[in-house]
Amino acid sequence: VNYGVKTQLGSIFQIFNLRLDMFFVNHFVGVSSVGIYSIAVAAGELLWYIPTATGNILFPMVSDNSKKYDDKYISSVCRKTTILIASGALATLLTSWFLIPLLFGEKFIPSIKPLVILLPGIIAIGIHKVLIFALMGKGHPQYMSYSGLITLVFTIILDIILIPLMGISGAALASTLSYIICAICTTYWFIKMSKLNWAEIIIPKKEDLIYLWNYGNRVAKNFLSVV
Repeated sequence: VNYGVKTQLGSIFQIFNLRLDMFFVNHFVGVSSVGIYSIAVAAGELLWYIPTATGNILFPMVSDNSKKYDDKYISSVCRKTTILIASGALATLLTSWFLIPLLFGEKFIPSIKPLVILLPGIIAIGIHKVLIFALMGKGHPQYMSYSGLITLVFTIILDIILIPLMGISGAALASTLSYIICAICTTYWFIKMSKLNWAEIIIPKKEDLIYLWNYGNRVAKNFLSVV
């Protein structure tokens, strides 16, 4: 119960972090802007499937055998996940200008700008998702609540300041800044526990790219062999 309460408080905070900006957008700029902004949010959040899946797998692995799946292993996973989500963000950046009007109509073209503004925050929260699951697996669920509360405070403050000034772009910027702050806090806590430096955790290495390339080739060959 003690472990679960610490975790679920963070989950509740994160729900507010993800959806509270919709209420502020509705209040400051109107319900039609909510519809446009929601497309940007939905498109950006598709990229979160990558770190969420990674974190869900990493959590039981670290919980079961923290010696085998140690801090260097977690850092390697975080770097590889960052490469994948950054690649997805780049693909979104390059394709959103024609996919959004194609799928939703030209009236939703204004959602492209806030989507682009959201992408750095999407990458940042991806780092957070991997590291927070690792911290939870190591027996520290309180950091889930700490990060959720810190992010919520900054989200509210920045939404109130930026949305009246910039509209839905302000909402996107507020979210991105809050997500970056969240990722910085989670990375700091992981560094404090692991004694690794931030570059080892975040900056991709040559072997990470080689691993992902080789793995992608194996997946492609297996797929083609089945087809």
